[in-house]
Amino acid sequence: MAHSIGKTIAELRKAKGWTQIELAEKLQVSDKAISKWEQEGGIPSVEFFPALAEVFGVSIDYLMTGKKVDNVNLEDMDATKRLTYLIEKDDVDNFKKYNSKVLSVSKSGYNTLDVDLNMWKEIIEKKAHNIFNYCCDEILISNVDEHLLILYLYGFINEFIKMIVDVDRQDILEFIGFNVFTVGYGFPQYRIPEFVRYGANKIRLEKRGNNDNILSIYNYKIIINDMADCYAIKEDTIEYIFANRNNSPKCFNYLLALEFKRTLESHPYKGKVVYCRSNISSYIDKYLVKYELLDLLKNRIDFYNEKLNSPELNKYTKNAGYVCSGTYIQSIQTNYDRGTSVAFNVYKVYSFGSTIVKELLKVKQVELAKTLNAFDKKVSAKLQELGHKGISVMTDSEIERFLLLNSDISENEKAKIRCVKDNILQVYEIKQLEDLKLAKEIINSGYYNHFEIACECVKNDNYKALFELLIDLDCQDSANKLLTTPNAERVDIAYNLFRFFADKTNSIDKKIMDAYAQEARKMTFGLDTSVKSDELRKTWGLNVEKYCIEKMHDYILEQKELLYKHVKDKVDAKAKAEQDAKDRAKIIMDLDNAHFSELIARNEIRLFVLDLCSLFDAILKFDYKIEGEDFFVRMTKYFDNGPKTRYCDDGWGDSVVDSKYEQEEVIPWQAKRELFNRLRIQRNNIAHSESNKVQELTLKELADCYEFVFSIKKEIK
Repeated sequence: MAHSIGKTIAELRKAKGWTQIELAEKLQVSDKAISKWEQEGGIPSVEFFPALAEVFGVSIDYLMTGKKVDNVNLEDMDATKRLTYLIEKDDVDNFKKYNSKVLSVSKSGYNTLDVDLNMWKEIIEKKAHNIFNYCCDEILISNVDEHLLILYLYGFINEFIKMIVDVDRQDILEFIGFNVFTVGYGFPQYRIPEFVRYGANKIRLEKRGNNDNILSIYNYKIIINDMADCYAIKEDTIEYIFANRNNSPKCFNYLLALEFKRTLESHPYKGKVVYCRSNISSYIDKYLVKYELLDLLKNRIDFYNEKLNSPELNKYTKNAGYVCSGTYIQSIQTNYDRGTSVAFNVYKVYSFGSTIVKELLKVKQVELAKTLNAFDKKVSAKLQELGHKGISVMTDSEIERFLLLNSDISENEKAKIRCVKDNILQVYEIKQLEDLKLAKEIINSGYYNHFEIACECVKNDNYKALFELLIDLDCQDSANKLLTTPNAERVDIAYNLFRFFADKTNSIDKKIMDAYAQEARKMTFGLDTSVKSDELRKTWGLNVEKYCIEKMHDYILEQKELLYKHVKDKVDAKAKAEQDAKDRAKIIMDLDNAHFSELIARNEIRLFVLDLCSLFDAILKFDYKIEGEDFFVRMTKYFDNGPKTRYCDDGWGDSVVDSKYEQEEVIPWQAKRELFNRLRIQRNNIAHSESNKVQELTLKELADCYEFVFSIKKEIK
């Protein structure tokens, strides 16, 4: 881009804080001429450049080119200052000349490394890209141990990786083994330390405290290779690669290829894919959605679909080479490289998870979300086929529910969806409601839990619906037993249902369920529950089952009423608090310091007493929530909650009054109580024309009461 003389003049003028008119006066030209220069409508004549250079304090060359020429002698500069200077200027040529020691590697059995951390930090902080690029070249030709390098740079590893992205050096990402980094967590047993001391072929890992771990390079490398996710980075470092994908295409493509990277011909697994062993994959998916790179996400789905359907996977079983780690299937083989155990993922089928499905649903990519979710269902089925536990996958109803909650429907409709899931009440969500009518509607239209559905099925002899419910809840054994058990013996099924739902549903009290179940068995078999009489079963079975179900159903209805009462109490409490706030404001709005000062100035003692008592009573009632029929009752409760007489042992085994505590706290508090009681009586004499005998408070005592009342007044926002 060509240098703009006009923009340079404008920048220099603004830096001086001058207007165009002020600059015009200094140059003895019109302000229109200045405006024309700055808007690039023309440039100053040659004779104006010396004057411009003089008023701005710059060289003519700077006005013409925008480049400052520093008249510095690098040879005479202090080495530390020279290094800082060269980094600020990003002068790579002189950096090579004067600072060739980017890192020093020597061999004596094991690699030893000398790194100037301050220099590296300064290069990264000052964004000296040319110098950093040179340093990257030095890393690759120095034959440095990559793990030892990371160990030194780990204190600013995120900034280091971002700088790699700035200069688009995917070869450095590959060198440091970025595919074994993890996001946010995943440190091994020996965490990367803040301080590293290396010598005599040993690494000293200094921890907080007095315990140091001294490891040989060999042992250290075993630890970090066996724990492949030992290097943790921040999530924003992954996003930084996405955000700069256009300027750093090599790094971006390297990141996307982590899961599909083939090994070199020299590698023991030449030609095979060596998969990422960390959680980076899930963050790649997240930012593919965020930056709307959906075609790339589809490529990933296609790749894993191919792997999931491959004959290679189907020939393995749980005990034949596969490890199922969390949410994916992987096969790990070990290579012994340079005396160190290095584990490689040589086969992996990855699942995307509900988080990515939801992110897609948020941006209205419904079909792609369902495609991804369907793939996860297949992964879950394959995991179970291999003898492992399946993964959590969103159901179709959950997807529809999520879409509705993120649509433009009314807040009341969203509340109904949040509070009810598959016809089952979500108790926590209902408790958050503040609309009584809505709460009642939701509670009446939904089931408290699955057991309420079971109760209705049994009460209506609808065992077909009960069977379907058990199948939906993965209770296959009870479902099969229900099919094969005669009606007269289904009391056992009911008993099993109690225990099943007690474990399945937190909202049912297990003790109550057990009590009803035991009661049912006693009714069937008498006190001796070991008796199993076919005759008793036939006679009592159905009746007992009905009794037990009805009792549990009554209990559930009680819980629904309690749930509604909880919402009602909360709504009532909120309404009361709002009304209390209004009542409080009415009473004390004008009862401030200025008001009482004015009363004293006018010698309005009677009104002072009345208003002070009103303020004190309002504080007790609204700020301290002290209940009572009148001011006297509330005041009494308040002072009763104050300091009480404390007793101590007199040394002979008898309790006596603790005189120190009595003098310091109890006695002044009792005096305060008596003072305010006199104030109350004086107020009654004034307000109600009573003539109770009381010594009227002096101005000093009134001032004490006034200060105390304002000291306990709470600031209500």
